Amino acid sequence: MVYVMSFAQPHQSDNRLWKLWNVVEQNLEQDWTLQSLSQLACLVKNIFVGSVKNNLA
Repeated sequence: MVYVMSFAQPHQSDNRLWKLWNVVEQNLEQDWTLQSLSQLACLVKNIFVGSVKNNLA
């Protein structure tokens, strides 16, 4: 049932991640690290990682 509900609900995501990925897309040559990504997204590193994992699920 949870699996079905995940398809029935609209996709929820963190707008900070969309903004971040847009910056990354424009700067693919950058040597990105978790630290630099989390700073750019204004998230603490462990919260950033959790947020990305939740949005990929």
